[in-house]
Amino acid sequence: MERDIQRPIQAFAFAAAVVGGFTIVGPVASSVSAADREATEGEETRRSSVDKVIDRLAKAVDEREAQGICDALGAFDSAFDERDADEDDRDRERLANAVAKMLDYPRPNENRVAIVAADVLGRMNVLGAERLSWFLSEEDLDEKEKRDLRDVALRALGKARVPEAVPVLTEYLKHHHVSAVVEAATALGRYAEAPGELRKKIAEPLIRAAESIDGRLEVHRVREGGRGRADEEWTRAIKPVYEALGAVTGEWKQTPSEWRNWFENHEDESWDREPPTKSDS
Repeated sequence: MERDIQRPIQAFAFAAAVVGGFTIVGPVASSVSAADREATEGEETRRSSVDKVIDRLAKAVDEREAQGICDALGAFDSAFDERDADEDDRDRERLANAVAKMLDYPRPNENRVAIVAADVLGRMNVLGAERLSWFLSEEDLDEKEKRDLRDVALRALGKARVPEAVPVLTEYLKHHHVSAVVEAATALGRYAEAPGELRKKIAEPLIRAAESIDGRLEVHRVREGGRGRADEEWTRAIKPVYEALGAVTGEWKQTPSEWRNWFENHEDESWDREPPTKSDS
C-alpha cells in the first residue's frame, strides 16, 4: 500500500555575522525547528493510524469474513473525525474511498457489509454524501434483494444534511417504490435548519411528491373500487412527505392543494432568517 509519508529533512543554512569587525560565516541552527519536527512527527503518526485502519479493512476483505469487515468499518468513524477538515483532506478522502468500495462488496445472499458502509458514509459529511449520491444515482438498486441497501443509503444520505445530497434525495421522491419515497422524504425533513433558499428548493419537490401520491391514490380508488393494498401502501407515504414539508417551512397543511397555494403565496419571500409562519385563510 502506498504510504503518503514525508520524512523530516535536516537542513542547515549558512549565515554571515559581523563580530568585532570580522565577518564570520558558518552553519546556524537547523531551519527545522523543534516545533516543526514535532508537527511532522505528529503528521506521520496520524498518517500511520490511517494506514492501520485501512490495512485492517483490507485484511478482513482478503479473508472474506463479513463480520470482520463490519468490525473494521466501525473504526473509520473515529479515524475520520480525528482529522481536521482543512488540513487532512487527503486522509479523509482515503478513508471515505475505502468505505465507499464496500458498497460494491459482493453480496450473494445479504447486504450486511454494504449497509454498514452506507451508514458510516452518512457520518462523513460532504465526502460521504458525494459517494452515497453517486452510488444511489448509478447503481441499479430496484432489484428486490438490493432494496434494503437502497433505503439505508437514502437514510444515511439524509444524516449528512449537506446541500450536495439534495438533488439525489428530491429525485427519489419520484420513485415507484413506496419505501424509497418514504426514506427520501424523511431524509429531506432533516434540513429544517438549512438556509432559506435551500429549503425552498426542497419544499417544491415535496409538494410535487404529495400531489403525485394523491393522484396515485385516486387512480387506485377508481381502479379497485375502494381501498386496496396499493392504496394503503401509498397512504403511508403521505405522512413523511407532510412532516418534511412542515420541517422545512414551519407550516402544516392538510392537502396537496393547500400546500401548493401556500408555497405560491410565499415563494418570493425570504426564508433566510426563519421559515415563514404566516398562514393563509
